Amino acid sequence: MHGKQHHTDIQLTEHVMNAAPTDTSADPAIGQALSQCEDILVALAQVFRKSAQATQVQGVDQADLLATRLAPDMLSLAYQVRILCDGLEGAAAQLRNELDHPQANHVFNRGAPAQFGPLVGSLEEVPPLLDQTRGALVATRSSLTSQEAPVTISLRLPSHTRRFALADFVWRYVLPNAYFHAHMCYALLRANGIPLGKGDLDLNGTPCYVMEKTQ
Repeated sequence: MHGKQHHTDIQLTEHVMNAAPTDTSADPAIGQALSQCEDILVALAQVFRKSAQATQVQGVDQADLLATRLAPDMLSLAYQVRILCDGLEGAAAQLRNELDHPQANHVFNRGAPAQFGPLVGSLEEVPPLLDQTRGALVATRSSLTSQEAPVTISLRLPSHTRRFALADFVWRYVLPNAYFHAHMCYALLRANGIPLGKGDLDLNGTPCYVMEKTQ
């Protein structure tokens, strides 16, 4: 197992080191991925606003709701929110080359809870936190149109360093993790009786299709 992992790491390193420099002004796909992350945050903010109102009607204890887990070995709803925000802010910092940012090396890492920022204490606190994170992404996307993005991304952990080619970091690591933690939030809220539907997670409330009636 370790030998196979070592071989994979060597292949990844070779792939990253041979990657061509990427400038987001010439590669709009990076900006598109960040824009998708922004849409996730907008949709999730509306989910939490609706959920906060529902808890008032149903008399649900928000502290208990924020402490719920999908499984015993998974983190709580409050942590899912924090990991999503910390992960995206850290990713934005990496793309801006601000490697001294508190979350720059904690981009969706499965580390100790002490690495994360403070947890929310109520559902009402979540939308402003999501909006703040979205602001960091918007600012990053704007700045990357006029400056060269990093060729590689390195996340330095106590035991190892994860190195990514830029496109792999954004499309295959950041974006899937953002979707995962956002959907975890939705699943935990829904599993605890909050009246949500799939449409509540529509990005910006706008479908990506045109409806045509069948004749």
